[in-house]
Amino acid sequence: MSALQWVGAAFVLLLVGFLFYAYSRPQRPGDGKTDIIRFICAMCAGFAGGLFVGDALFKLDTSVGMATKMAVTGSAGFAFAFVVWYGYGRTRLPTGYSISVPDGWTFQQAAQAMVGQEGAVVDFQGFEAAELAAQLRPAQITKRTLEEALGTLGSLSRSTIRRYHVAHNSPKYVLTVHT
Repeated sequence: MSALQWVGAAFVLLLVGFLFYAYSRPQRPGDGKTDIIRFICAMCAGFAGGLFVGDALFKLDTSVGMATKMAVTGSAGFAFAFVVWYGYGRTRLPTGYSISVPDGWTFQQAAQAMVGQEGAVVDFQGFEAAELAAQLRPAQITKRTLEEALGTLGSLSRSTIRRYHVAHNSPKYVLTVHT
């Protein structure tokens, strides 16, 4: 083997060792770390392929959509990096809803602001005027859905708000007091 092939073999060992370390740890890599792992894998694969194969060329012509054509040309090292970069799964952000409730907001203001971000409206059924005007404590609300966030909003009240149910009838959120 030539010196370049030995260096290529070192990159392959580095790649395999790194992947073994990254995925055998008790904690799984988080959302941001998987993108870093993806980049390192693509670079190691590219260097290893380029140093092992040398001058071999890679050419890809493909259509993307109806009117777009994509062409990629490069060496074998670039081909390996390209395949790993686009083949390795991308991180998807979890869906969810988060809002920071400032000091001094009322229950009604907070609910209207929350649904307003989605271009919806809120309908309060069975609430008394004092409940709608109840001051809320400042807090950060993070839930999977807006409906869950609206359901926990009453627990931030400095006074008593009766239990209520949240329903989403697009484009309206209906908050109904339990009777």
